[in-house]
Amino acid sequence: MTEMWEPIDAESIFIKPEPVSEAKENLDLMVVSDTEEPPPPPKKKRVLTAKQKEALAKGRERVKANREAKLKSSVELKQEQRAEKKEKKAVQLSIKEQRRIDTRKKKEDQIVEDWEKKKYTTLSSMNDMNSYNTLEAYLDTISREDILDKNRLEKKLKNMVGYLQKKIST
Repeated sequence: MTEMWEPIDAESIFIKPEPVSEAKENLDLMVVSDTEEPPPPPKKKRVLTAKQKEALAKGRERVKANREAKLKSSVELKQEQRAEKKEKKAVQLSIKEQRRIDTRKKKEDQIVEDWEKKKYTTLSSMNDMNSYNTLEAYLDTISREDILDKNRLEKKLKNMVGYLQKKIST
């Protein structure tokens, strides 16, 4: 008793055919709906009185003024914030610049102090007072700028040595 199965079309499973009576009713409805009254025309826009129009215009002006005030205040606020940022940057730069200047000044002071030590060490090695006074007078003509610039200092010292050698030889 084996039963034979017939192949079934997949579309026939999912699509249910409508009974003929329902299809007829739908056609009847379509025909009836065509003969019905057309939909009512859209409502006309509300007409405002002159007083209402004036009040509406005033309200719109107020809203516009408020919007512009907010916009101006936000623009001004942004400008103030930018100005504050610039000031902070300038302060930071000036702090950095001041640190750099302070560091440079300390280094220059140290170089001048070392020069002074060498100067007095050299002067203390002099044998007589005449040589001491001559060398001291010449070393006192050397300025701070000369001391800080090695090339200028070297030139002045070479000139001094040449001058003293000529003075000693004569």
